[in-house]
Amino acid sequence: MLSRKRGVRLQDDFARLSFQRWFTTKMSSPAWFFALFLLLRGQFCCGNDKSSPITINPCCHYPCENWGVCLRIGLDRYECDCTGTGYYGENCTTPEFWSRIQDTLRPDPDVMNYILTHFQWLWNIINATRLRDWLMGVVLTARSDLIPNPPTYNSKTESLSFQMQTSW
Repeated sequence: MLSRKRGVRLQDDFARLSFQRWFTTKMSSPAWFFALFLLLRGQFCCGNDKSSPITINPCCHYPCENWGVCLRIGLDRYECDCTGTGYYGENCTTPEFWSRIQDTLRPDPDVMNYILTHFQWLWNIINATRLRDWLMGVVLTARSDLIPNPPTYNSKTESLSFQMQTSW
């Protein structure tokens, strides 16, 4: 039993030393320092502070809400693309009709948590019958548009063609 524990301990020590060796050799290269510099520089994409009069990128602070996409126009202006979000307006904050109804009917997170964690008898009925299969089908169908799937490949031929350019 002692040798088994010692073997596990030796494996853990070997893994720790291997990671330390990898970290010191790979992470000390100039490329990693440059990547870290770029990562930290991203925090200052709108100048040194928020009171700075110079704005480098107006989309820096993500002004578009509700999954709107910020589009930079010129040096100091932006526009929000609210296509398919159910909202409109300057920053995608005004709900369309169906979004307003959905927001009104959506329960509060505390109420939803209470429903999901209580009423065990209701969940027993749902899980014990075919109602579960139907309910999960409805949920998956309703949320299928939220999953980013690539379009299906539909073609009569099953080959790819490439065009290469050899000169600039």
